[in-house]
Amino acid sequence: MEGNNENISVESEQPGTVQPDSTIEQATGIAEPVVTEQPKEAEVQTVIAEQPKVVTEQPKEEIAAQTPNPDELSPGHYVVIGTFSTRENAQEYMRKLRNSGYECNMGYASSRKSYYVYAYKTADLFEARRVRDNVREITEFEFPETWVLTIEK
Repeated sequence: MEGNNENISVESEQPGTVQPDSTIEQATGIAEPVVTEQPKEAEVQTVIAEQPKVVTEQPKEEIAAQTPNPDELSPGHYVVIGTFSTRENAQEYMRKLRNSGYECNMGYASSRKSYYVYAYKTADLFEARRVRDNVREITEFEFPETWVLTIEK
C-alpha cells in the first residue's frame, strides 16, 4: 500500500483516548492506535479511631410465677448461686457448698422448669441485691455469677 499517507496527530489531555502513533506508522506503513492509560489516583483510606465504649452490664434479675410443686419456691427474692435442670444435680451442688461451710437451700420454679440453689431469701428486693453483691465477692465456687430471682404469686 504505497501512497502519501499523512499522519494526523491529535493531542488530547483526556486520558483513555486513542491517538495514532506516527512512529509505528512510519516504520510499518500501518496506522495503529495507541491507548494511553488513565493515571491511577493514589488510594487514600481514612481511619477513624473509635473511643472504646464502656458497658456497665446490669446484674441478671428474673421474675417467675409460682406454681404447685413439692419443691416450689414461695414468693420472694432469692440470691441464686446455682441453676440446675435436675433435682439430683441441685442437691449434689448444695451438699458440696454445705460441706465447705456455706449455708444454702434449694427450690424449684415450675414456670422456669429449673431447680435453684440459693444463699438467701428475702421479701425486700434491695436487700436481696445487697446480699447478692456481697456473695459475689466469694470466689471459691464462682459466686461472681450470683443473681436475683424473684418469685411472684
